[in-house]
Amino acid sequence: MVQSVAGATNSVRSVKSEGNSAADLSDRFTKMLVAQLKNQDPLSPMDNAAMTAQLTQLSSLQELTRIGNLIESGFSSANANGLSAELSSASNLVGKNTIFSAPESGLLATSEGSISLSVATPQSMGVAQAELSVTNATTGELLSVYKVGSQGEVFNLEGLPANVKVALTGYGSSGEPMGALNVAQGVGVQESIASVLLKDGAVWLKTNAGSLYSMQEIQEIKM
Repeated sequence: MVQSVAGATNSVRSVKSEGNSAADLSDRFTKMLVAQLKNQDPLSPMDNAAMTAQLTQLSSLQELTRIGNLIESGFSSANANGLSAELSSASNLVGKNTIFSAPESGLLATSEGSISLSVATPQSMGVAQAELSVTNATTGELLSVYKVGSQGEVFNLEGLPANVKVALTGYGSSGEPMGALNVAQGVGVQESIASVLLKDGAVWLKTNAGSLYSMQEIQEIKM
């Protein structure tokens, strides 16, 4: 369940009232986690989901402390409350597969050479036909070109370099070129959220591929 604004604000106050820094919280939490791992039953070890949940709690505590510091430094309480609520919502997404809008530049990082792309229907992009091209972002080498079906398409690509650039080209009903299409509107990137960051006064989602997305760039959360 997503924590309420009031609950998130109370968390900030609690952390600040104890006089703990993010470093103190991190150190204590890490020691507790190590102790749990040392004393766990070898026949029934902590599963990956439980480990991820505890690491997410640590990340949330660190970010809440940083929000508390923002309040002390003059950051408005209203903005801090909003960040607390967004941080709480974002923390619940860690470990989930999520589809984000691709950046307008088309530049994407792959996860160990793999990437999953969801492309909209050509009709929704204002053309009769569309093609997706993938190039090596470092060398500019064209790697592949894919025709997008009339119902849209999901491409699960493997064997790619660490960074690629995707582009969309539209065509008319007779196959005549209609130019480049908006990648941000036509392409979604499915990635797993690894952690939540507070950067430049905003909440960011970091994926397993190392990409950073805002909450506003989420298209769909996979169950």
